[in-house]
Amino acid sequence: MATDLPLLHGESTIVASKDNALVLTNFRVKYEVVSHSKSVYKSIPIEQVSACALSIRTYPMLLLLAALGVLAAIVAPEIEQRVGAGIAAIAFVLAYFATRRGQIEIFSTGAATIAVPTKGLSHDQVRKFLEAVVAQYQKAKPHATRSITSSAA
Repeated sequence: MATDLPLLHGESTIVASKDNALVLTNFRVKYEVVSHSKSVYKSIPIEQVSACALSIRTYPMLLLLAALGVLAAIVAPEIEQRVGAGIAAIAFVLAYFATRRGQIEIFSTGAATIAVPTKGLSHDQVRKFLEAVVAQYQKAKPHATRSITSSAA
């Protein structure tokens, strides 16, 4: 569960997750989760975003084991062995999809990283969020360059 923190002066929300845990504004990307077992708050100024990505972690070994189960079901001499191997193959395929995990990652030029599970979000929603981060960075970049140039002069 995220809390609703007030926005900074002049700040407006560009896009947010359904639960408002991950929010992109014209100034920053912020992530906040507060629960009984966990409390996280991270904020990265948009000018300091260095990269953003969608990473998906899978265990392809489970699919290999499923293929071996299918092979064993084909060559097993007895019906009980075939059924057992077939059930094992199905279990490995189900385990593959059950353990598949995706996460949105926002990296900063400093040490901060925001990593948010994509559970409940479609691929299209994740892509739109990441593209919005890039678009907001491109809008903010000229302002960051001007302020660096004017402070050096």
